[in-house]
Amino acid sequence: VGLHQARDDVRGRTLRRDDEVHTRGAAHLRHAADRLLNFLLCHQHQICQLVNDDDNLRNDAKLLADTAFGQGELLVTPVQLAAAYSVFGNEGSIMAPYVINYTAETDSEGKHKIVSQTQPRTWLANVASRDTINDLLEILEFTVDSATGKGGYVRGMRIAGKTGTAQTGNEVTEIGWYAGYIIDGGENYVVLVNTDGYIGETSDIKHATIKAVFNALKD
Repeated sequence: VGLHQARDDVRGRTLRRDDEVHTRGAAHLRHAADRLLNFLLCHQHQICQLVNDDDNLRNDAKLLADTAFGQGELLVTPVQLAAAYSVFGNEGSIMAPYVINYTAETDSEGKHKIVSQTQPRTWLANVASRDTINDLLEILEFTVDSATGKGGYVRGMRIAGKTGTAQTGNEVTEIGWYAGYIIDGGENYVVLVNTDGYIGETSDIKHATIKAVFNALKD
C-alpha cells in the first residue's frame, strides 16, 4: 500500500462511506469508475483527500487502479489515518481526534484539580458495519502475525495492523507507515508510526518503533 502524505491543513474533497466498488473485467470499468467516484466525492474533513479533477479518474484506468490501493489521487495525513483506525474500537464510528485530554490547576499544596476535560466525540458515525469490521480485523491481524507487518508482532498480543510506503518524488527518500490497533493483550490503543528517511531504512525504523510502543502498552 502506498499512501501519499498530506499536511493536516490541506483542503480538498474527501472520502466517505459508500457502496463497495466491484470491477469484473474491462466491460465494467466505466461502472467501476462511477462507483469509485461516488465513494470518493463528498464532504470535507473526512478521511482521504482528492487533489485533482474528477475527470482524471473517469478517463484514466491506471490512475483509477492506483487510487484504489492508496496512491493516484489520494492524500492522507497521519492524524486522518489514525482516526480511521478508531472504527475498530468504536462500533464502526470514527472518533474526532483531539490533542488536550484535560486542563488542571495546581493549588498551594501541589494538588491538581481538573478544570476541564475533553469528552470523546464521534466524528463520522456508522461508517462500517460489524461484518466489515470483523473482516478487516481478520485480514489486518494476519498481516501482523504472518505478513508485511510481522516486524511489529508482540507475543501475547492480538494486533491488527498494516504497513505502507509512499514515494517522495526522488530516488533517495521515502515515507514509511505502520498503523495498528490493539485487539487484545494490551490497552485498546491505535498506534501510528510515520517515518521519513532514506529508501530501505524506513522499514526497520517503523517496525522497531511501533513494536516498542506495543510492548509498552502490553498487559
